[in-house]
Amino acid sequence: MRRFALLCLLAAGFAAAGCAHDSAGHAAHDPHASHADHAAPAAHDPHAAHETDGDANIGLNDGRKWETDAPLREGMTAIKGQVLEAVRAVDAGTMSPDGYVKTGAAVAAENRRLIAECKLSPEADRVLHDAVLIRLIGGAAQLQSDDEEERRGGLMQLAEALERYGELFDHPGWTFGLE
Repeated sequence: MRRFALLCLLAAGFAAAGCAHDSAGHAAHDPHASHADHAAPAAHDPHAAHETDGDANIGLNDGRKWETDAPLREGMTAIKGQVLEAVRAVDAGTMSPDGYVKTGAAVAAENRRLIAECKLSPEADRVLHDAVLIRLIGGAAQLQSDDEEERRGGLMQLAEALERYGELFDHPGWTFGLE
């Protein structure tokens, strides 16, 4: 029952984190730029953090999941562990504001590492960026907020990125779920 309540709170936090937006932030986005060209946003645009350019059009590679490499699999596994640990703390009522900040920093650091080390095909790289990395960057940034709803929205965004990763990328043994 607590898990259901957590999911409801996370979903509400995600919705509250910003559906109204100014789409100008997307105008400068180049989906073909390399990962290294994308730093975490200096100022938070909640819309940019959870919706990407054309994400609805991102899919499988001719019906198959996209390839992964060892740095990507290692990084995503580490991020999954950090997110699940945070979700368990929220569920237990033991998550502190500092815990959100530490989780956000750990996810951001791991994200930077995997961006630097992972070497995918240009097509797989684009899908990873547009469907997963944008959400990881935005979610980690939201965890730094002073606002509880925004932090919960950031955690939900990280969970969505991990779910999307599993839908699109061939990572043997990958599972992710909050239940």
